Amino acid sequence: MMWDDEEEEDVIMPGTPRATSLLENFEAWENGHPKYFTEAELEFLFRHFHYFYHDGDHKVLKILDLGMEMFPNSGVFQLCSAKFLYDKGNVHEALKLIDMSKLLDPKNQDTAILEAECFEELEQYDRALEILQEAETYVSEFNPELNIRLVSLLFHFEKRESAIKKLSKLIEMEYIDSEINNIATLSFEPEDLIEAVDILIDKNPYSEVFWNFKGKVYMMNEEWNEAIQSFEFAHYIKESEPEPLYNLGICYKENKNYFKARTYFADASALGFDKRDCVIETAICMNRSGEHVQARFLLQNLVPDSEDDYELYFEIGFSFLHDAMAAKALTFFEKSYNIMPLLDTLLLMAECNFVLDRESDILDNYNKAKELRFMQPDQFVLTFFGIFYRLEMLPMATMVYEEEISQKNENELLMLILKSLVYKLEGRNKVHHVELLNCFMQDPAKSLEYLESIDKELLHDPEVISIRELF
Repeated sequence: MMWDDEEEEDVIMPGTPRATSLLENFEAWENGHPKYFTEAELEFLFRHFHYFYHDGDHKVLKILDLGMEMFPNSGVFQLCSAKFLYDKGNVHEALKLIDMSKLLDPKNQDTAILEAECFEELEQYDRALEILQEAETYVSEFNPELNIRLVSLLFHFEKRESAIKKLSKLIEMEYIDSEINNIATLSFEPEDLIEAVDILIDKNPYSEVFWNFKGKVYMMNEEWNEAIQSFEFAHYIKESEPEPLYNLGICYKENKNYFKARTYFADASALGFDKRDCVIETAICMNRSGEHVQARFLLQNLVPDSEDDYELYFEIGFSFLHDAMAAKALTFFEKSYNIMPLLDTLLLMAECNFVLDRESDILDNYNKAKELRFMQPDQFVLTFFGIFYRLEMLPMATMVYEEEISQKNENELLMLILKSLVYKLEGRNKVHHVELLNCFMQDPAKSLEYLESIDKELLHDPEVISIRELF
């Protein structure tokens, strides 16, 4: 079936010669040339044009019609059609097709999972749970996807003991590990994962796999010290395993202990962990420690990789920017952004354009960054308000401040800082003094941090110095 691995002998992988030939045959069929397709080939074409092809709905509909015409006794294409409708938000129509699919194949796990998804979308959680629990009785093997949805529903109905038990099983099978960065999309918390893995650790305290997993949950929750402790246990249990060492490096990097992080990346690389990843992380540590030339040397000796280039180019750009080579930095930031459009990259591109005195490019960066503001709203504000403040562009600085008010920015202190600096740009020194004093009364350390992020020269401003001395 569509998401079933039973027929592994006929799995078609994207990018293979067979996949390429199949896409060519489909194009020929669209142009009127007779072609025959197997059921597995039509399933592949459905997945390709539905999930990976921009604006491919018309092709998907052709494939589904062809599939139902060629294989009328198979429930596969009713199920594919139902999935297509579900993804388009037509849940009730999807359920009608699911009913048809069940007539042809009444005990199909993929059908049960999709049907449960539909009822969850309709907020009929009791019906979704009933469907999945029934599916458990006719699925002979433990089905990870079915069970991870069951866990979510069991937590919804506060059946914690059953949910934790299934969650432990999923961790034991190492299914959750590959999904750990997507746990936030489910209805259970990192604390639930910790409780579930602790059950496994109690049974097998010398499993480096479970300790490593526990550390990754803490990492996901940015609890770096707890993660370090778990990874240290994992390393102690199996010193030849490189992943806990690499993860320790990440934790110490996040804790800004860059020297110690580098030693762990070196040790992980020596034990066989991906050398490229270790080199990039080591270079990041060097960059953050001010060793920009050394970082650049490491990075420029790496062969570009199509998937990871954005990080490589970002760090090379970072090293050039902090060595006062803004034009070169901008070139690499642009390469990085074109591969992976991240807010961090746009913010540094704006800083480069500030150094290069390119006001129109800064405005372009600002307009693009607004769409990514949700990633790091405070950093977005500090960067662009700071640039416009340093350029003494009062209308733009005011606009940033007013747009943040309209966006309902909840950082009250930051909003007060911006307000006080708008008054300063307007020459309204008395109200500027009052607002700035209010900021320091709330949190003097954080106020100084924000002022420094906006313009380092503000730390030497007589007004700031006089207020700072009061605290």
